[in-house]
Amino acid sequence: MFHSVKPCPGVRYADILKIALMISVPGYNNLQIIHQSARSLVYSATHKGNGRKVVLRQLRPESSSPDLVAQYKNEFEILQALDSEFVIKAYH
Repeated sequence: MFHSVKPCPGVRYADILKIALMISVPGYNNLQIIHQSARSLVYSATHKGNGRKVVLRQLRPESSSPDLVAQYKNEFEILQALDSEFVIKAYH
């Protein structure tokens, strides 16, 4: 569990808090920012239907591009194909 998140250079902590308070993902609750970078935010959350703890990664709208979306989709597909007890499972 991460107890604090430090902003990237040029990102104000107050802005991160605003995003954290505004975020809502249908089907999930208990969203908490656990990491942020210049391109994405990463949350821990709980699936409402089955109680499974999950990690969600969201592209920052201001840094999104077609190439970056394609890269993230490719990473997701690779993660889905991996079957190892040492790698987190990817769910759609």
